[in-house]
Amino acid sequence: MLESLVCLLRLIDEGVSKIDRHPREWRSEDVARYLPFGDGNVTGYEAGELAELLWRRLKQRFGEDGVEKLRQLLCKDSVPVR
Repeated sequence: MLESLVCLLRLIDEGVSKIDRHPREWRSEDVARYLPFGDGNVTGYEAGELAELLWRRLKQRFGEDGVEKLRQLLCKDSVPVR
C-alpha cells in the first residue's frame, strides 16, 4: 500500500513539474491536458492526502494565483474540487 502511494505521489510531482505554462494562461481544455483529474474523474483527488499533495505541489510551483485560476477553471467546468 505504501509503495503504491509513493508511486502515485511521484507521478503527481513529475506531472506538475512538466507543466510549461502558468495556469493564468490556461483555457478549460488545458485542464484535461495537464492535470490528472482534468477529464472530470476526480475520484481519489477530491479528498484526502493525494488531493492535499496535488494542490500543495501546484501552489509551490505556480503560487496562490495559479491555484486560484485552476479552481476557477474547474468550477467553470463543474468539476468538484476542494
